Amino acid sequence: MDVRTKRLTKHIDLKGIGLELGPLTSPVLSKDKTNVKYVDHMSLEELREKYKTEPVDLNKIVKPDYVLSNKTLSQIVKGQKFDYIIASHVIEHVPDTVRWFQDLASVLKVGGVLSLAIPDKRFTFDITRIESTPAQVMGAYYDRLSRSSSQMMYDFAREFSVNIDSGIAWREPDAYVTTKKRWSLDEVQAMCVDNLDPQKYVDCHCYVYTPTSFITILSELITQELFSYEVVDMIETRPGELEFYVSLRKLDPKSITIKKQLRSLPRVKLAIHKEAELQHNIDMLQQEIHMLTHSLSWKVTKPLRKLRSLL
Repeated sequence: MDVRTKRLTKHIDLKGIGLELGPLTSPVLSKDKTNVKYVDHMSLEELREKYKTEPVDLNKIVKPDYVLSNKTLSQIVKGQKFDYIIASHVIEHVPDTVRWFQDLASVLKVGGVLSLAIPDKRFTFDITRIESTPAQVMGAYYDRLSRSSSQMMYDFAREFSVNIDSGIAWREPDAYVTTKKRWSLDEVQAMCVDNLDPQKYVDCHCYVYTPTSFITILSELITQELFSYEVVDMIETRPGELEFYVSLRKLDPKSITIKKQLRSLPRVKLAIHKEAELQHNIDMLQQEIHMLTHSLSWKVTKPLRKLRSLL
């Protein structure tokens, strides 16, 4: 099991029955080793059509067991309850985060775990966007958004940056103050117009997060009594990486208290780029030392070094 899978399944009993949302070509869990069902917003044929012009291997797209279309998860699974749900790079695509959390909770058993992998906007193509706020999430909830707003679509398309290297973004935080954009202004406008067509679904990152901003949003949802989980664990974005991990446990509705939920929120450390740069340099030096001490020249000169130490 690779490091990423270990992080996502750290608090999950893989003997249970689970759901994985939006696996596309890279499911976290395989069906031959776990009792997992795949969920996506489109059928296999529709997904292949959607991604035919994108750098996606269409033959590797996995077939969803459940297709959301315009339905909720609770409507589709028809009363079945699950031990865990995995959502890797999904939450940022969801227009109404509050109802999404509630929908997932409705199909989770009490004590079940929702495991999230969330892109950190500081190290992805969202790098120039401003992180989302509790007000935006609450506004979408009150507006009952079922698809991206024009504001969400415009911000996503207008600020989509290309050629972002997460390693460089960590070591040189000012390297991407200005970036090359993927789409022209005309293309951005066309995407916003398409998004208004009820017959079309234009996907985008509705929200962008950092570990700090995400916990701030959870705090607001808890305070508003709209959140039925506690935070079990959070793995902040590691130097050189571009995502963080959050594990949530569904609480018994009878025992939920705001105080208990707020206490579960982690104290998020503010990422210091200098520390990240230092750690990167240490890693590079250790790698160079390893290569040197295992090189042929090092082995050949070993007797000379021993003689020198004796002298």
